[in-house]
Amino acid sequence: MSDEKRDLAADLALCEAATHGPWVTNNPKYGGCLPTIYATSAWQKEDGGPKQIFRLYQSMTGHGDALQLEVSLEADWDDVDFICAAREGWPHAIRRAQAAEARVEELERSNAFLFKELEDCREDFHEAAAELSDLRAKYRHACDRIAANPGEAGR
Repeated sequence: MSDEKRDLAADLALCEAATHGPWVTNNPKYGGCLPTIYATSAWQKEDGGPKQIFRLYQSMTGHGDALQLEVSLEADWDDVDFICAAREGWPHAIRRAQAAEARVEELERSNAFLFKELEDCREDFHEAAAELSDLRAKYRHACDRIAANPGEAGR
């Protein structure tokens, strides 16, 4: 699997361009084969030559307009079940990922604003601390003067 970031908008466009779902399998554990109106196949390249993964067709009975996926004897039913689930699941997951990315961007902007505000507060605090230190020094100096000359305190 590549670590390269996928283009979710392009992936979603690919999903939207595909035949709309839901898709179902004719996996025997879900009910078996149905008559075919049209069919197409997907193949996987292997060292020993191509291997048919599945056949996609529309049934004449059973699921109405739903597309059926039939696994090749050379392939794994898990591949077909995955393809059917991905037809609905992938667009849903992409939309959720896009919403999450948008929320992250919003929170990053908010955090940037808050960090700027925090930095401004720190600067104000340091200025106030410096002024307080200066006032304390002046107060100590005045107290020292009064202690040195107690008769001059009321003048």
